Amino acid sequence: MWRTTDDIFDYWDRVTWIIDQNAPLANFAGPTKGWNDADMLMVGNYGTGAVFGGGMTDTEYRSHFSMWTIMASPLIAGNNLNTMSQFTKDTLMNSEVIAVNQDALGSQGILVSDLGGLQVYSKKLQTTGTRAVVLFNRTGAAANMTVNFSSIGLNATASVRDLWSKTEKGTFTNSYTVNVPSHGTVMVKLTGSESTSSFFISGKTYRIVPKSTGLSVVVEAAALNNGAKIFQWDYGTAQNDQWVITSTTGGFNKIINVKSGKAIAVKNASLMDGEDVIQWDSGSTLNDQWEIQGVGGGYFKIINRLSGKSLNVADNSLIAGGKMIQWPYSAADNMTFQLIPLN
Repeated sequence: MWRTTDDIFDYWDRVTWIIDQNAPLANFAGPTKGWNDADMLMVGNYGTGAVFGGGMTDTEYRSHFSMWTIMASPLIAGNNLNTMSQFTKDTLMNSEVIAVNQDALGSQGILVSDLGGLQVYSKKLQTTGTRAVVLFNRTGAAANMTVNFSSIGLNATASVRDLWSKTEKGTFTNSYTVNVPSHGTVMVKLTGSESTSSFFISGKTYRIVPKSTGLSVVVEAAALNNGAKIFQWDYGTAQNDQWVITSTTGGFNKIINVKSGKAIAVKNASLMDGEDVIQWDSGSTLNDQWEIQGVGGGYFKIINRLSGKSLNVADNSLIAGGKMIQWPYSAADNMTFQLIPLN
């Protein structure tokens, strides 16, 4: 295992900062790879431990534990074991939650939805058709939150078990909705069947995330001009990494940048392997239209209408700044994408 961030401190903003640094690294974790260590747990310190910080609420500590669990981070207690409250014991010793962290498949949970700080994370488990899900409310008020089964690679029907309350919630169709307190989490286990398709909704805004890196597809330097390159970068707030997907004809779509209003297109309407992908005014030459086809597990391939080639992270780059090109499709992680809804 390896540490992925600077040291943890015992306060809320530091915990959420670490989550944001660690979460995109899911593709680098696993039994044959290693583990993304988000640092030790602060649960139960209440500002009295050996690290900086004034402490957190019980709700925040439980969210901290839930997120370390679904990110498959090592669970290393950082509190005084001799003076634990009952709540701290119940948090650190919940066998059903710990089982998610220790699941033999060893996958790290991924962000599947981010609606203004209402985030849903999903972790594939070893048993076929099962997922652990954390509904994480980072906002300042309680809110109803929903996990859509299609976004996590399951078919329409699934049973739901709440892992913190250790109660069965029943069987649901298409989605599960629950009220989540401010800074709180609800953690559930879904049992259903694997889906071989995924879907998106025309007109909605998405982040486009290569499976290979967990970074975001963005317009270089938040540029507004035609010809600006498209590459991968850390998720930010400049809107150059937000895209409206709009259906056209024949099952194809335009992918329009929220900041610039321009479309993702293949440069010069080229048919060549390796041609750059850029932004350009929406036109009629078909090089800015894309087939977005589900490949299962909540992932998609994105194929250009004119060339028939796939959106691709060039040279399988793993770093911010890796550019987007077109390339003949194969089921490789650098040609496989998440669409994370933002509205």
